[in-house]
Amino acid sequence: MRTARKSVRKRRTRNWWHRFSAAKKTASAASACVFYDFQNRVWRDDVRIILRAAKKAPAYVTLPKIRSVFDAAEMVAFVEASRCEFGIKHAIPCHLLIETHGALAEVFELTALPGVEALSFG
Repeated sequence: MRTARKSVRKRRTRNWWHRFSAAKKTASAASACVFYDFQNRVWRDDVRIILRAAKKAPAYVTLPKIRSVFDAAEMVAFVEASRCEFGIKHAIPCHLLIETHGALAEVFELTALPGVEALSFG
């Protein structure tokens, strides 16, 4: 009876390890990053530092604390311009984090912005 339990436990552990290893390989292939919000003075530097150091384009970037369409449009345009400046071939989709009532009121305009892939609400 004990031998059978050990055998089952070994099989479960081995199967878990293979799934974990495969997930680790997949996860390392796609990375994402979150920048400072628009009101912070260093968000542009943050974008430049991360994209300059990137060997591949991130899977997406999250732009937090969007307050208006203007904020989002400027941030998305800056990410795109920086991507071109540093020679990253593929477009970088932007996920907008909606955390204010003002941005919530402009949600339809935000989804229409070029480069915006998803909205998150917090």
